Formats: sequence, structure tokens, C-alpha cells
Amino acid sequence: MKAKTLLLSATMIASSVAAFAADDITPDRFKFAKQPEGQFKINYYRSGANPDNAFQPAFDGSDDGYLLVGGAKYLISQEGETPADPFTQWFEKSTEIVDLGGEVGKVLLIKGPQSNYEMGAANDEAVKIDWFNYNFYTPQSRTPISSTAGEHPIRMRLVFQIRSNNVSADALFKVSSSTWANNQVLGGENFSAADFALLDENGDPVYGGEDGFSMITDESKWQIFEFDCEVGDKAGNPTRMKLEFTAGVYTTGALLIKELSFVTDPTGEPVQREFVTYKPGESSSVKDLMKEAAYTVSGRQVTFATDAVVYGLNGAVVATAEAGETLSLTPGFYVVKANNEGSKLMIK
Repeated sequence: MKAKTLLLSATMIASSVAAFAADDITPDRFKFAKQPEGQFKINYYRSGANPDNAFQPAFDGSDDGYLLVGGAKYLISQEGETPADPFTQWFEKSTEIVDLGGEVGKVLLIKGPQSNYEMGAANDEAVKIDWFNYNFYTPQSRTPISSTAGEHPIRMRLVFQIRSNNVSADALFKVSSSTWANNQVLGGENFSAADFALLDENGDPVYGGEDGFSMITDESKWQIFEFDCEVGDKAGNPTRMKLEFTAGVYTTGALLIKELSFVTDPTGEPVQREFVTYKPGESSSVKDLMKEAAYTVSGRQVTFATDAVVYGLNGAVVATAEAGETLSLTPGFYVVKANNEGSKLMIK
């Protein structure tokens, strides 16, 4: 009888452990590598720093991956699912899935209106930008409900990169989390383009550009940032990851998110500010195939079939070319813009 009791206890313990095992609850829509290239739908635009307390549309749509954008009240003239003013219309076209190829693959791009990043929406200096935030919701049907503090944490994870016309230590965005009832449960760490500077053999940023004082971005450098947040009773379900953007810095910057995920009952310590290398490469998109017709390369000689502009990785113009012209470029990485499209060029 005693043996039977011990066996039953062991079974109960095993069941308990299994019940609280780590579980990836990320909605499929937030798995950007699997999404088609092009516009990434924003579900709702809301004036102000936070949605209404217990915002019902987010609850109803969270299982499918709900994204809400909030922002400065005087720039959002009408709330809803359809952008009604230049402020929200910019986000509609600048929030995209783009394919960087190679080890990177598809990422979510959130691009500023004056960013010189070669992919995504074309520059629009007429767009007026103020502060705003992006809110990614956990799925309510799979988000645990806790009866006590810390009972069922959710590990939120970002793998991302920042690009900027002028690489600096000014914060582009801050990350935190809030419950459905708008209770902030963790925040907020700031991130800047300087985190992604190319480093020399001494670990110091590499400077370049026409003025010689601009830090250069390392295109293969990505940052992992994880944090654990709590979800309380039913009033806290679902919760959301909140990315708060600084208006001035965002205007000439771009955020690329390779991975965004939610894992319940995680194990181990969260990874914070760890850098990993993912090398971009050739994608199969039309944008990349375009370059074959735009120019040809022979050693360091580049012959252009159409008018083009050649940029360094810091965004500075290196050269301009007319159709039929041949340029000699020094070894390095470049971005060529021709036919209103951009492509990467490496000269060995």
C-alpha cells in the first residue's frame, strides 16, 4: 500500500512539472520568417500612450497576432483600423516584411520617413512624426492566469538590429510590457544604433563617411534581449510587448526585428544584450534580381546600365553614375540605388 502511495505521488509530481513546462505561445503572424514580403498589417491605431483599459478588440484578435499602434494625440485625427491621417498612413506603408537573404532571411522592418536604409518605403520628408509605440499582444487563449505574483512568467524575446543615417547613442526605442488592464509589469530598457557599430580589433567603433566622424553599422550584428514579465488574474490577460519610439531619432532610423516571441514558464535566466552574427545575403526577391540589369561588375570596375547612385554603409554618397558609365570602386561594401530600388554591392 505504501509503495502504491509513493508511486502515485511520483506521478502527480511528474504531471505537475509537465503542466508548467516552457511553452512557446507566439502567434504565427509574429513569426516573421514565415510571412510573405510586403506590408505587415497594423490592426488598430489609437491616440495616446496606451489603449483603453481592457481594450476588447485586442482581446478578440490576440490569438491571431494583434498589433496596435498608439501615438501623439494631435497627430492621430481618427482612431480605428484604417489610417486616416499622414501620421498613421506612414506607418501603414513603412511597417513591412523584407527579405535580407543569407542567414538573416525575412524580418519586420519599421522605418523612419527620412531613413536612408535601402529597403522598404521610399523617403517622405513631408511626414511629421512625434512619439509613438507598437504593441504586440500575447494570445489570450494560451496566456496563463496567475493566482499569485510570479506564478506563470512570460519570457518576451527580441532579436533585432537598428540602422540610422547618423549612428549615435541616442535611444531609438524602449521596450517594456503591460497587461490588458494597462498595468506596466516590466520596463524599460533603451536601445540605440550605436549598439550596432562596426568595431575594430581593439573593440572601438569604426568611423567613416565624408566627414570621417560617423560610426558605421555592422550589418551582421544582431542583439538578443529577453525579459520575464508577469500576468496576473483574468484582468491581465492578454499582455503586450510595448516598443516606445523616440520621434527625432526614429525619423532617420530603422528597426529590423528578426525574432519576436513569447514563452510561458521559461527556464534559465533571460538573455540580455547579447550580440550574435547573422550574415545577410542574396534574396530571391525582385529587388535583388533587379541589380543584374542595373549594373555589371568586373573586378573593381562597375558598369551601369541606368542612372545610379552609390552609397557607403554609413549612408554617404560615394559616387553617381549615368547610364553606360563605368566606375572604379575601392574594396568594400556599397549600396546601389537604381530604378528606384536598392541592392548591396561588394567589391573585393
